[in-house]
Amino acid sequence: MEASYRQAAIAEWRVGWPLVLSAFAGSFLASIYAYSVGVLIAPLEAEFGWSRAQITSGFLVVSCFSVVLSIFMGMVIDRFGPRRLALIGVLVYSAALALLSQATGSLWLWWALWALIATGIMFIKPTVWVTAISSQFDTSRGVALAVVLSASGFVSLAVPMITLLLADNLGWRMAYAVLGIGAGAIVFPLVLFFFHSAKDGARKTKRRSGTAPAPANPAVLTGLTTREGLTSLNFWLLAGAGLSASLVSIALSLNMVPILTTREFDRVAAAGIAGVIGMAQIAGRLAGGYLLDRFNPRLVAAISVVLPIGTSLLLLGAPGSYPMALAAVVLLGFAAGAEMDAIAYLSGKCFGLRSFATLFGAFTGIITLGFGVGPVVASYVYDVTGSYQLVLIGVLPLSLVSAILFLLIRGFPDFAAQTPETVLEEEAAELKPAVAT
Repeated sequence: MEASYRQAAIAEWRVGWPLVLSAFAGSFLASIYAYSVGVLIAPLEAEFGWSRAQITSGFLVVSCFSVVLSIFMGMVIDRFGPRRLALIGVLVYSAALALLSQATGSLWLWWALWALIATGIMFIKPTVWVTAISSQFDTSRGVALAVVLSASGFVSLAVPMITLLLADNLGWRMAYAVLGIGAGAIVFPLVLFFFHSAKDGARKTKRRSGTAPAPANPAVLTGLTTREGLTSLNFWLLAGAGLSASLVSIALSLNMVPILTTREFDRVAAAGIAGVIGMAQIAGRLAGGYLLDRFNPRLVAAISVVLPIGTSLLLLGAPGSYPMALAAVVLLGFAAGAEMDAIAYLSGKCFGLRSFATLFGAFTGIITLGFGVGPVVASYVYDVTGSYQLVLIGVLPLSLVSAILFLLIRGFPDFAAQTPETVLEEEAAELKPAVAT
């Protein structure tokens, strides 16, 4: 059995590695805006006199767009395929990133530029890349998703240093211009030549032949409809698990440096320790993908989301201990890396590919809500109590709730018996009442 699995996985990678490469590049591009701002806060603050809250308010613009439009963009992907959106998104996002160099002292202009960033982001969200990977990989889907989603970890390691070098030598305006134009020039050709989902491939075959695809139409994907998915118990279990996990991971990750400074570390040591999160996140994504392909994915997901409990206990129980703090951030990074892999993997298993982008888009919107709320709640707790102790204690119940919800997910439907022909018949039956009226 292991030999047949290996052969199937190798066959998928032999055909699909260009897709993984292009999706990785797109995912890398989509994360640049988040990891470049921190380095440029000081020069922006010095030039415009803005507060740090005002400078980072662009993230709130992106979050609002994501929460409102994620499910709609998922529907568009299910309808037209991810390739077209990715090509548009790479161009819009790259141009918007470069246009941040034109900011003035007007906050309204700053927010308008971030609205352009948010528009581009909607076209290159993880839903775009995950949908294509899920449609082309089955046996090795977990690893393929892990490779693509690990791009954010590589961004966290590389982009801050690149941005710092650009800003120190060329100024912050040229830093944004080079990041946007340079990254876009690299990523766009990769997406143009190598990024295709099953639906995109079927459309290309039809256009070339001038006839309909083969009877087993690969453009007709099997799985649950959007309504069936949204009304299923598994959807809400997975959404609740993802929201709880995101509240924990983002609250701890973004506040790790100040948390460590309250645990008897100076800022230099705290920044060095927190920097390990990126490397651990990459390891977590890759290891999580490997484990999801080979073991019960619900159990893998549950184990990954309880790891931050170890982070909390180590920080609470051993203040000032460098080895314990290092172990704590490794656990956090590993968990943050594996949880999104698990959500993407379980989405495909629970709902199939028929409305995958719409349902996964809904998940990303919900998770983005956690990204927006988590840091605010953690900061509020500190403002009121002068400590992050309650935040660290709150990690325990949230992580346990997330793990329980993952374990409660029911068995995966067998979509193998659902042929493209039956899907078309179901869609026709759904349309009949509307036509009759």
